[in-house]
Amino acid sequence: KILSGTLPTRLNLHRGRTTQTNILCRRCGSTAETDLHVLNSCRLQHGLIVRRHNTIVKKVGRDLHDLGWDVQLERTISVDDERLRPDITAIKDRLCCLIDVAVPYEKNINRPDERQREKITKYGIIGRQHIPALQHQPDARVTVVGLAVGSAGTITRASERAFRKLGLGKRSMTSASRIALAQSAAMWAAFERRQDSP
Repeated sequence: KILSGTLPTRLNLHRGRTTQTNILCRRCGSTAETDLHVLNSCRLQHGLIVRRHNTIVKKVGRDLHDLGWDVQLERTISVDDERLRPDITAIKDRLCCLIDVAVPYEKNINRPDERQREKITKYGIIGRQHIPALQHQPDARVTVVGLAVGSAGTITRASERAFRKLGLGKRSMTSASRIALAQSAAMWAAFERRQDSP
């Protein structure tokens, strides 16, 4: 049901009915209970949304490490007065990749999330002089990579290219996809178990 976008949310259950029914989220009551809301934006699901994201970040980090990258998760990088924390900082040879992972809702996956676009732009100010391991390597490069894995496991062509650019193949992409889908299914199950409120 996650893959088809037909979770039994209040909006889906009441679609096409003529009687006035409550379609507000049964947990937070702030907006219509849709697949998108439950899996990606309900404030009472925030901890599970972050856990899904972080599980994917850790898996990608392990896969990069296995390929010989020096990997740090959420490393703080100071640039002037700003403290930036890309999800993954990966260094190999003279290349540093600052990786931002996003888990958007499937219907929005081909439109880069505004927050992810802002982060990628913000990380673009990081140069080799800000990375201690690269400071004395004048030919070192820093690049920003965005990886998007949909909440139902979809990986876009752009993200496939980004995975491959990092040396990560089909196995890594399949793992990230399965993690997203499994974590989203667990999120829905937890959502359904909680008592109705509003």
